[in-house]
Amino acid sequence: MTVKQLEGYARQLNKELKDLTPGTEEYIKKTEELKEVNGRLSNVRKDVRAVADEADGSKGIRSYLKNWVIDVFVMTVVYEAGRMIAQFVGDAVENSKKFDSAAKELSANTKITARIA
Repeated sequence: MTVKQLEGYARQLNKELKDLTPGTEEYIKKTEELKEVNGRLSNVRKDVRAVADEADGSKGIRSYLKNWVIDVFVMTVVYEAGRMIAQFVGDAVENSKKFDSAAKELSANTKITARIA
């Protein structure tokens, strides 16, 4: 039986019990049936809770892995940005040295010196 069917059967048994006289053989029989149905419902609900709890646990792992991947991505971006800035500064210093060397060579060839006012 499905959970919905079990719940419907339990409601039906409860209705029938209300029309029976307590202590009679039929009342006791219906009570036993109701106990059995409620026990099966209880077991099904426990199973559903266990599955839900397991799913919640996997969400925790999934969330942890997602955050880890994001953290690695951020660290990579920061590392690459730092590397690019260092490369830019290194290239700027090298170009400055080349410019200075070219300016000195030009000055020596033309006999013109730069005056700073």
